Amino acid sequence: IAPNDYVLVYAEDQANNFTDSRLANYFEMVTVEELYYIRIDRSSLSLANSDDAIYLSDSTGTTIDSVFFDESWQNPNLYDTDGVALERIDPNGPGNDLSNWSSSTRVNGGTPGEQNSIFQEAGAGPEDTGISFSPNPFSPDDDGFDDNLFINYKLDEPDYLLRVRIFDRYGREVRELADGKQAGFEGSLIWDGLTDGNRKNRVGIYIVLFEAYNSANGKNRTFKETVVLARKF
Repeated sequence: IAPNDYVLVYAEDQANNFTDSRLANYFEMVTVEELYYIRIDRSSLSLANSDDAIYLSDSTGTTIDSVFFDESWQNPNLYDTDGVALERIDPNGPGNDLSNWSSSTRVNGGTPGEQNSIFQEAGAGPEDTGISFSPNPFSPDDDGFDDNLFINYKLDEPDYLLRVRIFDRYGREVRELADGKQAGFEGSLIWDGLTDGNRKNRVGIYIVLFEAYNSANGKNRTFKETVVLARKF
């Protein structure tokens, strides 16, 4: 399997050929020549909607990645998430960070064997100590394009704890993204454009207040930048 290729693991206890499987028929997957797939001889992978886990291990049994997913990670604006897949936004981002997951935007509910419909990358971080945004503006309208804001940061030491809050132009707090999160030298946070109560924010300018503090040595760093939340008219 080449780097950045996709592998599809599916359950099928009737059809021997992938093109005849229930999965291929449902998602109308006609061309599979370049797709790597692994068939599990059973009717279902038996994954629950919540509180289940998936592990990815190498040939020695060492866990490379894992996710303990929950139904609450689905897009809160969807009335019904039955049959809608959870998708990872940034494959290089943390697997167990709920902000790095949301609902597929495809009409049929998923993207098996393809790049996720909500795929976004964090983009380049700041060259020096500070924060940067990608993209800015961003448009959280659930169309699968620039739906999430990545707040990328770089710090001068790894022992900071983070408190990151979003304010509207009137100075009212609308979202707290982190409170006591371990920082490391660099990283990213994701804002989906929603309030703490999972409500959509209005179009406009928002203020990101990024605070890094180290109680052991009393050192603090504070950065404040603006970002634009946009939508199609």
